[in-house]
Amino acid sequence: MPIIAIVQLHDLTIVSCYEDSAPNQQKFGGPWGWADHTVHLQVPDGLDHEILCVKKTMNEENQLVYSFEVDSTKQADKIA
Repeated sequence: MPIIAIVQLHDLTIVSCYEDSAPNQQKFGGPWGWADHTVHLQVPDGLDHEILCVKKTMNEENQLVYSFEVDSTKQADKIA
């Protein structure tokens, strides 16, 4: 089952994760369900959600795109 990350929009912090077949923000109440506060993103297979950070960019069509990158500090802490 895919891992879905709940990401705060104001600072791109991953605040929680859950397992589901696809991102399902509508099933959450409060800020985690509010589209203007959080975004739910599927973590790509093979990536450890505990050591990721989220980046925000614009693509060629001027659309907002979110991506995951390994956070070297989180990775080092987990290894230690």
